[in-house]
Amino acid sequence: MGLCEMTMEERRTLVHAACVAAWSDLEVQPEERAIVLELCMDLALSEADVIRAQSWLDAPPPVLDPNRIPTRHGEAFVAALVEVVEADGRLDPHECETIRLIRELLGA
Repeated sequence: MGLCEMTMEERRTLVHAACVAAWSDLEVQPEERAIVLELCMDLALSEADVIRAQSWLDAPPPVLDPNRIPTRHGEAFVAALVEVVEADGRLDPHECETIRLIRELLGA
């Protein structure tokens, strides 16, 4: 299932997860920020949602309950999160662990 088939709440959860992934090495790089904000546009989020995502890129987002991640969109979530953490050209061990845990949780 692709991004366009997600509900608005699933889209918001994806951006929340992307922000968590960007922070997984405790530092958001400009390239990661750009990918997350591009994702917001691709998902057609509201201006308020984009502002919230920007705030989550400036300071760590709230804890994301992994049970909110829809398993039916597991592949799309993993692909988006991998794109975020790879955006700066390096993979930190914490980023790898975040992706591993999400893959395990979603069976993706």
